[in-house]
Amino acid sequence: MKNLLFCTIIAFIILVSSCKKDSDSPTPAGTTSFTFNGTTYSTIKCNFTSGSNSGGVSIYSTLADSAVNSDGSKAIYFGMIFNKTGRPVSGDYYVYGDTGLPNNTPNLVTLLIFEYNKSTNRVIGYEVPVSPSQSAVINDNGKISVTLPDMTMQRQEYDSNLNPVGSSSSVTFSRTTFTEQ
Repeated sequence: MKNLLFCTIIAFIILVSSCKKDSDSPTPAGTTSFTFNGTTYSTIKCNFTSGSNSGGVSIYSTLADSAVNSDGSKAIYFGMIFNKTGRPVSGDYYVYGDTGLPNNTPNLVTLLIFEYNKSTNRVIGYEVPVSPSQSAVINDNGKISVTLPDMTMQRQEYDSNLNPVGSSSSVTFSRTTFTEQ
């Protein structure tokens, strides 16, 4: 699991390092701007990837939003992973957390969130530790959109060797809609 986390973080850091937001350039139409843990981010790209079944292994569909803050010192990756291989149908989905729900629960979305702070060279991972009473609203009007509710998440900071730094803490996430570009 630590190797998978490490590879995901390295890929994210490479993506973020290669992206530069020019403050003089206009914001593209449909760009999401949101505040998370006190930092305002603007979406660079929000892609939907349809999953597949290959050799009995399911690769689930994902809506992934990559965003940076205004000066480029912080970046965040929001992966919204559906428990299905095709396009998710519109409706309410459980936000998966540390709940004991089986991963084959219908209409389930799991969040994979990493924030990178360039000045400290640290990665912060976030998870939803709460019950399935929180639900996300999924719409597919030709482009997938996910509206995540207000929720509390657990935050854990990691050094460059992926060792935890300090203890975890709670942060509040405000309702945001992410839309496929």
